[in-house]
Amino acid sequence: MRAQNVVRVLRGRGTYVNPPDRWTALEPVVRAASRTTSGALSDRLIEARRLIENGACELAASRRTEEDLEALRQHLAVMREAAEAGDTEQFVQADIDFHDTVMRATGNLFVPLLFEPFGPLLVDGRRETSAVPEIRTNAIAHHEAVLTALESGSPEAAREAMAAHMNQTADDLRTHVIKRDHA
Repeated sequence: MRAQNVVRVLRGRGTYVNPPDRWTALEPVVRAASRTTSGALSDRLIEARRLIENGACELAASRRTEEDLEALRQHLAVMREAAEAGDTEQFVQADIDFHDTVMRATGNLFVPLLFEPFGPLLVDGRRETSAVPEIRTNAIAHHEAVLTALESGSPEAAREAMAAHMNQTADDLRTHVIKRDHA
């Protein structure tokens, strides 16, 4: 923990926890964040997703294979079925699988690994948002737009579609989850 700047040791005085913004490793930050529930945390996670996923989608547009597109279509079909059945767990898994497929479609082995540490936070956040029927409807529409953009092969269209999805995700979080929790 000392090597990751999570704590500082002052000889003869004790061991002290540094503020999280001084930590130098992602894993302890994610672990600490998973113990908190806050709209601010969810907003920060969406910001991080936006930085990575918009670029990943842009890159995937020019590198995706027909197998990638077929997998995306299947994940979207499962999302639709789960939404109709009100199956939040299945919806969440299909949503995560969709985004993972986009990451892998970049053809860059580092891109999917960027999100590995966020796994538990992403699942928890999506469980909360995907329990709201209107959010599921919005998510399906945006995933359809991302798929269409990836099918077109246009990096610009793919980036724009993912950016619109991230914007909608942030809006849905604020409108349907954070405001509800504060009400």
